[in-house]
Amino acid sequence: MSPRRGLSPHWRGVQLRPGLGRASGAALIGPLIRLSIVLPMIATAIGAAVSAFRLTRVTQAVPFETRLGLYRPWLSALALPFLVQGAVGSGQLGLGTLLAQSRPPAEAAIIAGLCLAAGYLALLAVHRLLTAQGTRIGPAAAILAMALLLPVLWPQPLPLVGATAVAAAASGLMIARHLARVMQSKPDLAHQNAAWQGSAQLAGLGAGAGAASLALPLGASAPFLMGGALALIVLLTCQRFP
Repeated sequence: MSPRRGLSPHWRGVQLRPGLGRASGAALIGPLIRLSIVLPMIATAIGAAVSAFRLTRVTQAVPFETRLGLYRPWLSALALPFLVQGAVGSGQLGLGTLLAQSRPPAEAAIIAGLCLAAGYLALLAVHRLLTAQGTRIGPAAAILAMALLLPVLWPQPLPLVGATAVAAAASGLMIARHLARVMQSKPDLAHQNAAWQGSAQLAGLGAGAGAASLALPLGASAPFLMGGALALIVLLTCQRFP
């Protein structure tokens, strides 16, 4: 794997497939919520059950080497995906609240779903077209910060959809290029480090959403200000990450 080429086609495919599922699920929120407010949760439960069933079958059918114990994480390499996904999680948490200030809850949920769908589709496009073109992270961090701060200045549906798409694309580009650098730095531990990177992303997403929910009493723009601040931290420190 060359640093100039970034992730291999295999790893770009691994990044693409979950994004396609997220985009489809987010786009279905609008039609489902018009029928019943509980339908999106029922669809989520069905999807989780099917995934668990298929995972069990794959685990039984595909042999793989099992080793006891945990691989120690490369902690300094986990900071960037944690912070980036923390910024994204904070912004995603703020979408519904910001929209609900001027719209009925059902309409706000539909627009928020469209925002998320646009974001995941933009993520797919970036992984398909740009992640293999280099390893620079700084410009994407600056774009992420601007996209997260835009809703504070222009809280209308169309700008929100565009900002969400740009933020998702920038975050995906940073995480994919960072993963390429990590795997290239320690190729003998590539799979283990990739697994830890995924865990750091989920932890960051949850931590960002949780922190943003606690900040909501300060105002509907607080989650976006928090997300923008995290993106700026990444911009200022990205050269220190592995």
